[in-house]
Amino acid sequence: MDTNGAVTTLASFDGTNGTSPHAELTPGSDGNFYGIATYGGANGDGSIFQVTTNGTLTLIASFADDETGSAPLSGLTQIADGVFIGTTSDGGGSDLGTVVRATTDGGLTQLLSFDFTNGAFSHSALALGADGNLSGTTVGGGATGNGTVFQLTTNGELTTLVSLAVTNGAGPVCKLALGPDGNFYGVTSTGGSENVGTVFRLLIAPQPIVIQVVSFSPTNVVLSFPMVAGQSYTLQESASLTDPVWSDDTNIIGDASLFQINIPVSHVLTRFFRVREP
Repeated sequence: MDTNGAVTTLASFDGTNGTSPHAELTPGSDGNFYGIATYGGANGDGSIFQVTTNGTLTLIASFADDETGSAPLSGLTQIADGVFIGTTSDGGGSDLGTVVRATTDGGLTQLLSFDFTNGAFSHSALALGADGNLSGTTVGGGATGNGTVFQLTTNGELTTLVSLAVTNGAGPVCKLALGPDGNFYGVTSTGGSENVGTVFRLLIAPQPIVIQVVSFSPTNVVLSFPMVAGQSYTLQESASLTDPVWSDDTNIIGDASLFQINIPVSHVLTRFFRVREP
């Protein structure tokens, strides 16, 4: 669709290349788009397809219920040139959905099957984190049966980060969003105080904030550390690391990419410093 509202059909599905796509297209590094159809393909269990910007649609791979899962509802996430990771909402060893690895040359491999304890029925695409791992959600399963938030390595090792408990939400169906603070944000379809859904933040283990010496003079030392605009920080100090007692006397709100502070040399030589986020 152009900015004037004129709509042009680029390609139509015919069943053999897939049918009923429910998810967004993923731009590939080769300039083409890649997507998932919920049904159709060689086995009727869904397909992965490529579509060019001029409308040429090509079947890449077909899902097979027990082998790679079925009824995929989410888009693909590209992790390397020609390599994508996706999920299905059904099929696999327990009929609770799968995580799959797909390549543009037609390869489709199951990385894992959900087994309820680690989640069930994923409806959302995976979000690529700054550490190279993927994070996603399941609609059901987990410790309470209300869905999970999980982290996944690119070779298929899954860690359940959170089992949702209704009070903080249930049944997430949307892709997580990576915020500028390095944490993930998401929504649930039910749960919360009114049982009509929640918006939640998933706190990722913070990376160490490194304090550097920018300049040194006979009277002053300039210290600096990286920061995110709008994020709050506390610059703490202690006279000892053997039995540290950290002060909380300098609170900072990030308004630039780098914070600098002047400290008298006599003070620096008798103190240890660290920066903490809330």
